[in-house]
Amino acid sequence: MTTGAVPRPARLGWLVALLAILATGRPAAAEPSPNISCPFAGDAAEFASLAAMPPAIVAELAHRMSLAAGAEIASFIAPRDAAWQVTDVVDEPLPGRRFIRGGRVANRWYVWYESGGIAHLYHAAIFDLPPSAPTPRLVAHVQGRLDDLCPETRAFLQSPGTDAGVDGGFW
Repeated sequence: MTTGAVPRPARLGWLVALLAILATGRPAAAEPSPNISCPFAGDAAEFASLAAMPPAIVAELAHRMSLAAGAEIASFIAPRDAAWQVTDVVDEPLPGRRFIRGGRVANRWYVWYESGGIAHLYHAAIFDLPPSAPTPRLVAHVQGRLDDLCPETRAFLQSPGTDAGVDGGFW
């Protein structure tokens, strides 16, 4: 061995220690939110923020995600492009869901979001909310692949209003 050289086992130990420090010192890094294009014709609008959507939709999401009434939006769903808990390894308290996009077609509203944990899932929640209704009615809640959000949303926006697509399980 030459003078000044660090033996291979010692270098490996330092590398393992450095990786352990880096792994425990930061929250899970999040990529930017998916940017899905899904234009709708007619009386339609898109929202890049959940806060820009009707309070009744936000309250219904909070209720279905088992949160107390009046919970702050940021406590249960991270804004678009924000840090969130992508994995089930919790380093700091971040929301386990992140808003992707929302919108309205006539009296139907949709919310797309992603959830983290053991699996990274994409969700579409579709609600009826006529102007005279005090609360929205759930039409569908589905989870699946990112590429399925637009076609599934289109299908449920055009459905007559049955709750056949309601997945009452994981929100």
